[in-house]
Amino acid sequence: VVRAEHAIEETAEPEEVIIEAGSQSDFLAIIISGIVDVTIGVGDSKVSLTTLRRGAVIGELGVLTGEVRGASIVAKTGVKYYKWPKDKLEFFMGQHRSVKDGLWKTACERQAEGCLAKQRGFADSSIQELRATISEGVLHPISPESQDVMIDHEKTGAVLCFGGGKVTDAEKQTYSIPKPGGPKVEYIKAGSSVKLNSNAVL
Repeated sequence: VVRAEHAIEETAEPEEVIIEAGSQSDFLAIIISGIVDVTIGVGDSKVSLTTLRRGAVIGELGVLTGEVRGASIVAKTGVKYYKWPKDKLEFFMGQHRSVKDGLWKTACERQAEGCLAKQRGFADSSIQELRATISEGVLHPISPESQDVMIDHEKTGAVLCFGGGKVTDAEKQTYSIPKPGGPKVEYIKAGSSVKLNSNAVL
C-alpha cells in the first residue's frame, strides 16, 4: 500500500555505497534492476554476507527499529532503485498495519536465514531449501505488552529477530535472550516456551 508517487528514483554505479553501516536509518528502498552486495566490516576485514537482486527490499530493519544501519549495501553492477523516506513510511505503517507486518516479515526472513544456517539440522541445507523453509514461517503478532508463546513448530522452532525475552526449554532450563555478549538474533528450539518482552519480534 506504499504509494509509488512518494518514492524517489535513484541510480548507483558499480561499487557505489547505497547504504553505509553505522549511518542513520532514514529510508527504505526496493531494487528495480541490478545487483547489490550486503557487507560488514571495512578494508581487509570486509565480508560479503549475501547478494540481492531485483525486487529485494533493503534498509527495512533500521527503519522499523530506529537503530543505525547494521550492514552496508554496495552496488555490484549498475543499480536502479526506488527509495521511500522514513517519515512517509511511518505514516503509511500507521494507516496500514499490513505494511508494517509485511516489512517485519521481510526483515525476519533475512535474519532467520543467517541464524538457521548455523544450526544443526539446517547447516547442510542448500540456500534454496533454507529459504523455502523460512518462507513457511509466520510472524507472531507484535504486542506492546509482554506475552507467553509456546514454540510448537516441530520442524524449525523459532527465531527471535528483535527485542528480548526469557526461554524455558524442553529440559526446563531457563535463560534470557538475547544472551549477554551474544548475537541479537536467537534461535529457539521447538518445545520451548518463551515470555516475550513488549514489542519483541518472533
